Amino acid sequence: MKNLCFSLALTLVFLSAVIGIKAQSQTSAFAGNWMLDKEKTNTSKDFPQKLKNYKMAVSGTESNINVKSQIDGYVPIEAEGRGAVTPVTQSASRMGNAQPTGEIKSATSGTEKINYGGTMALFFTTNDAVYNLNGEEVKIETPQGLVRVKAKPDKSGKSLQLTTIRRIKTPNGEMEVTTREVWKLSEDGKSIKLLRTVETPTVRDEITMILAKVG
Repeated sequence: MKNLCFSLALTLVFLSAVIGIKAQSQTSAFAGNWMLDKEKTNTSKDFPQKLKNYKMAVSGTESNINVKSQIDGYVPIEAEGRGAVTPVTQSASRMGNAQPTGEIKSATSGTEKINYGGTMALFFTTNDAVYNLNGEEVKIETPQGLVRVKAKPDKSGKSLQLTTIRRIKTPNGEMEVTTREVWKLSEDGKSIKLLRTVETPTVRDEITMILAKVG
């Protein structure tokens, strides 16, 4: 009986260690400083030309991951052929819970689709956020409204999905903005392919960037 109890206890300790190592590896694989790689990123006419740089610092523990992002350059929300949609300041675009100070126009005007070229996706950059790696959603009350964040790591440790849902106030009432980021780590661990999609009830915008590890 004593041997059985000892074996069970040893098994539990072993499983706990494995879970801890797995969670830690999910954080450590992405840990470090990352910077926009303009040579590998497709910076065609649909890419925000006013974006000078995009930086990201990633750290964490066995249970969470902390992401700090920084935008270099004044990147207002712009609709193709229509210019700036809302007077967004550079500092506002870096706020984790930023919201436009003007109206966000519909992504469709009749049968015409409006292309924001990634500018809206950049505007909703979260500058500093902590996500739980256990998949639980975290609710945060902010002056701008309720924010919910969630992380979904891949079993391989090479992919990570981050979701941020903001409920913000606009001139037309409250609106929910959902931001989804999918990170895919390269085989050598030296770059991340980051796809960010932003959706509102009427607008969808996305941006894809390749970030190179710099530390």
